[in-house]
Amino acid sequence: ALNAVTFLPGVNTAGVNRDSTINGLPEGFLSITLDGVSDNDNFLRNTDSFFASVTPRQDAVEAVSVTLAAAGANVGGGAGAVTMAFQTRSGTNRFSGSVYEYYRNPGMNSNYYFNRVNHQGKNQVKLNQFGARAGGPNVIPGLYDGHGKAFYFLHYEQIRFPNSFTRTRTVFNPRVADGWFRYQFGSEVREVNLLQLAAANGQIATKDPTMTKIMNMISASTTTGGTRTASNDPLYDSYVWQSPATLFEHQPTLRLDYNLTNQHRLSGSYSFITAKRTPDYLNSADPRFPGAPNQRDFKSTRPLVSMSMRSVLSKDITNELRGGLTAFYKGSNFGYPSSLDSRNSPKSFEDQGGFAITTPTNTTDWFTSNSPSWRIAPTYSVDETLTWLKRAHTLTFGGNVLISNAESNGQQMVPGITLGFNTDFDPAIGLFNTTNFPGASSSVLDAARATYAVLTGRVASVNSQAVLDGKTNKYVELGPQILPGGIRVYGMIGQDSWKVKRNLTLTGGLRWDVQTPFTPFNSTMSSVTMAKPGASGGAAPEFIQLAKGTEGYKTDWNNIAPSASVAWRPDVKEGFLRTLLGDPDQATIRAGYSVAFERQGLTVFTGLYGGNRGNSISLSRNANLGLVPAGESWPVLLSQTNRLYAASFNPDPSYPIAIRAARADSLNAFAPDINIARVRNWMVGFARSLSKDTAVEIRYVGNRGDNQWSSLNYNCLASNNSGCTSIRSENLLANGFMSEFKLAMANLAVNNASGISSRAGYLNGSSDYGNPNAYINASTTWANSTIAGRLVAPNPNPNTAAVDLDGNLTRRTNAVRLGYPANFFILNPDVANVNVTDSGAFSDYHALQVELRRRLSRGLSANVNYQFAFREGGSNFDGFSFGRVMSPVDDVRHAIKMQWDWTLPVGKGERFGTDMNPVLNSILGGWSVNGVGRIQTVLQDFGNVRLVGMSKSEFQNMYTYRFVDNPATGITEVWMLPEDVILNTRRAFSTNNTTLNGYSTSLGAPTGRYLAPANSADCIQLHAGDCAPRNLLILAPWFKRFDIGATKRIEMPGSGYFEVRFDVLNVFDTPNFIPVTQPSAASGGYTSASFSRVTSAYTDASNTYDPGGRIGQLMFRSIEQAVCHAPRLGDWRVLLAFQRSSRFLRGQGNRKHCPAAYTLSAVTHPATASSSAPAPRTPSPRRS
Repeated sequence: ALNAVTFLPGVNTAGVNRDSTINGLPEGFLSITLDGVSDNDNFLRNTDSFFASVTPRQDAVEAVSVTLAAAGANVGGGAGAVTMAFQTRSGTNRFSGSVYEYYRNPGMNSNYYFNRVNHQGKNQVKLNQFGARAGGPNVIPGLYDGHGKAFYFLHYEQIRFPNSFTRTRTVFNPRVADGWFRYQFGSEVREVNLLQLAAANGQIATKDPTMTKIMNMISASTTTGGTRTASNDPLYDSYVWQSPATLFEHQPTLRLDYNLTNQHRLSGSYSFITAKRTPDYLNSADPRFPGAPNQRDFKSTRPLVSMSMRSVLSKDITNELRGGLTAFYKGSNFGYPSSLDSRNSPKSFEDQGGFAITTPTNTTDWFTSNSPSWRIAPTYSVDETLTWLKRAHTLTFGGNVLISNAESNGQQMVPGITLGFNTDFDPAIGLFNTTNFPGASSSVLDAARATYAVLTGRVASVNSQAVLDGKTNKYVELGPQILPGGIRVYGMIGQDSWKVKRNLTLTGGLRWDVQTPFTPFNSTMSSVTMAKPGASGGAAPEFIQLAKGTEGYKTDWNNIAPSASVAWRPDVKEGFLRTLLGDPDQATIRAGYSVAFERQGLTVFTGLYGGNRGNSISLSRNANLGLVPAGESWPVLLSQTNRLYAASFNPDPSYPIAIRAARADSLNAFAPDINIARVRNWMVGFARSLSKDTAVEIRYVGNRGDNQWSSLNYNCLASNNSGCTSIRSENLLANGFMSEFKLAMANLAVNNASGISSRAGYLNGSSDYGNPNAYINASTTWANSTIAGRLVAPNPNPNTAAVDLDGNLTRRTNAVRLGYPANFFILNPDVANVNVTDSGAFSDYHALQVELRRRLSRGLSANVNYQFAFREGGSNFDGFSFGRVMSPVDDVRHAIKMQWDWTLPVGKGERFGTDMNPVLNSILGGWSVNGVGRIQTVLQDFGNVRLVGMSKSEFQNMYTYRFVDNPATGITEVWMLPEDVILNTRRAFSTNNTTLNGYSTSLGAPTGRYLAPANSADCIQLHAGDCAPRNLLILAPWFKRFDIGATKRIEMPGSGYFEVRFDVLNVFDTPNFIPVTQPSAASGGYTSASFSRVTSAYTDASNTYDPGGRIGQLMFRSIEQAVCHAPRLGDWRVLLAFQRSSRFLRGQGNRKHCPAAYTLSAVTHPATASSSAPAPRTPSPRRS
């Protein structure tokens, strides 16, 4: 049922349905309720808000109210600005019931596009979704008659979904196993044998036995099925296969209603879902290759209970008291702890020597997951609402309490090993230059070093941790991590809806929401103290215990949320305005404004405090943390098992905990005065009739968010767990490094022009700079192509060059010895990262929405809507000197959505053949056709780059799909840009620090039209936007999808009937390719040979079970129809009554069975409510 919401205007689906947002709001402002109880995953609330903890099943739901904009004071209570409120069916005085089944089989499907081009068969996706429901009065013959008194509703649904989704892996070309490194030089593929090169230069030339074994296992697995072909990069092959998995879900629902008296009704509902995925394909935790032993399975049990008492206290006063519990039992397992035998246990790493080995190349690792997790996030709520009708006023008062708790658990199974080549200390650094690799760019040399590290098993880090056991208060290496805690939300509301006159209604309200700070339920987490940071006279920060019950920050008390709205019918009955406004009884102008507050997912809190030293301590060893102790030599090899140990530790915690040397720790904290995020939203709309059955509405919707939470790294512009990967330009400007960097650029150019590209002379940190012997041929620092590569004129990078210096412990020590302050580059030189979550971010959204609605008339109902999001943005932090700026974001720009349902007017009681005989009627009568469609385009972000030789509009025009037959592989490839733009863009980003022009000789210098780095010799930006647009946003090609179904209904004796339905999803078999923009840094960025190549199209494994291609689906349903409830329950009818909200109700079928009581309906159903858009976002963290 939740999928139906995606067809409302303002609901933007840039990826799969589960990734939808509403009116550009951050996801923490979106809420789902079932029978008035929170039904979000309240752990991932701010990143996965379109997921219901307990699925609202179509046959179990009676109505859903969706509040889209300018909500009243009665929406909130920690719920946010938008609420999707589902209501469970209830029994009536007459029995009704239904049994049904939805069935899919590969035989009814077309093949996924990239299966066809990769010579793969259809995905073996089989769906069997079946259930039954029944409702009526509680009757025990001879004992109790509950007619008019007690009612029940029962529903049960089960899903069985064996499947195989297509996976693409990257493996080494077979030649690499023999030591050959392959790279492109123009149209030529060049090869250098790394092992022979190493042997000739006295370096390690023996393949590591463990890595040889892993490479052989990967190679063997690719012969068991799937397709292996050469990739655009000659170093790698692409392997495509279909990974098998299964899904099993079952969900019972029970609702009971009891009329205590004529004035008091007691209602209760109970639902729970059990879901199992083996393996967890949704979170990409299936095996990486056929036969690989490591994978992660998923199991989750999530209940929901709701109880309510509705009372009529007088003829003018009603009251509702409601309470509920969600997800309070068992929770979700994304894999299992080491104490249980599972397919992610330590045994699954035995073929890697008992380690989880991560490689530095673009290849796919052998293992899937080394860190299973499990969690539970129960929520408890009580809501009280009193409504008083006083003449022309409807007064509402109430309050609520919500308790949101969570326990987040996880465990590292085995020590991790990261392979890599250290450019500072590895004695083989001299092998990797353009003499040994003629024409190689800096990125090619990086890949050569990484490949050599894999072949010889060079270890960059050993990764482990010790976790504090809350029971023994001792640290245990690789123990389970347990992080429990919660927040409380209290709210009070008052609202008055005043019908000033017949055609004018004013509504105003006020809400007060208070959210308490996060408090832990044990004493294993840590906070930090940063009272006196600094290198000169400051005190080093420490980790302090976050004791049980301690509040993490100050309470934000002033969360006052006003709301106001007006609905006015101009009531013009003649003249020009009558023509413009239409039927005076239908023409309505509405406007509204409201404020709402956000409730964060609890992962925000457990992730922050759990990331501090204290709950766990890192035992990792790397170049800066004792990987090679004094007296030992580089490199550390995977075969040297006696050197692959974790750091030692004291098992007894002692607070405060001092930060470790060599930036081994990071600091994570909330700003003590952090505010609760809020949004101010508004809408203005006009609706008028076009005919007696058709209406149009035009509205402008906007919102502005402020006090939004974001994490700022006070040390870095960009970072990873080890520290900065880019240092802020404001620091480089203040300390004079930017000027020195430009001089170094000039020096590099002079050396290259004079032919001294070896750069044999340089200062090396010695204070005896007057003595040439102190800096000539003393080390290999400036022979390092990585360091020198930062200085090339086509793409200078001072931010990363500063990391090359500051990120190296030896160089930092040299600088301090020469008198430079320890915080010369970064704010706090004692730690890797200083992550502070504050409330300084903001967002902005403006959209025009147009909706055309036809109510059910003559068997036809329809809805078509269009949205133009003409401004959408979020804040970017440019540094403490520049502050935050608004930046446009990539999301849905244009969206056209449609739904229709047409009952053919043929058959008994219809317009044609009303007196048709029963036999003929059973053939020709009872047919209907309905469907949904989505056409939209999404902005794509190419990042902070320059356009050369073309305008933005010219680049927009060329951004489309291009099909190329590759004669070498026999595969039809899909590309997004013209070949010359791709090649010259790769040239622009492929640099070489030894050439005169700074470009690599393998590809040459760019010409014509291309994308170029933001920085150049003429302009080095202090922050994004100085030298190139902050974001180059381009509209993707249109996404188009239509789902159509045909239903045959057969009347049965009595009041029942039988339905057979056939749906065709993606009826035109449109591939809907996933458009690509900037490649990831791991894949080589814009230098990648695969830049602009499309390798996937729309699929949805999450909740619409769509493997791609055209899908056929059969539905069978038998209904005993004893009350006027949706005779055609194969459909999901949606009544769109846009005032401040939109309400979905089960429709009343055609007029023959139930007179139409509404003005507009639109149609979707569980299978066809699957239209979506490209560019799925990677789900992180793990989804239920």
